[in-house]
Amino acid sequence: MPTGASMEERWKRIDRAFHRGEELPAVSLYKVGGFYFVLDGHHRVSVASYHGVEWIDAEVTEFGAGGGVWSDGRNRKSA
Repeated sequence: MPTGASMEERWKRIDRAFHRGEELPAVSLYKVGGFYFVLDGHHRVSVASYHGVEWIDAEVTEFGAGGGVWSDGRNRKSA
């Protein structure tokens, strides 16, 4: 659970939406090797984790194993 007052209020709003069964937007993740990093949706991930949810809708951008994207958006395999 977040520590700052504004962050805590945001967390609580998402928690209430979760309890009402509202559909929340997918989170955005980066996958590097076997690890996932949250780009957008930290509070949604936190609320889901707090309630023991094992799956969450996500848009995943994968990097690794010789692939990935250069900082200017070019695909590494084609560079």
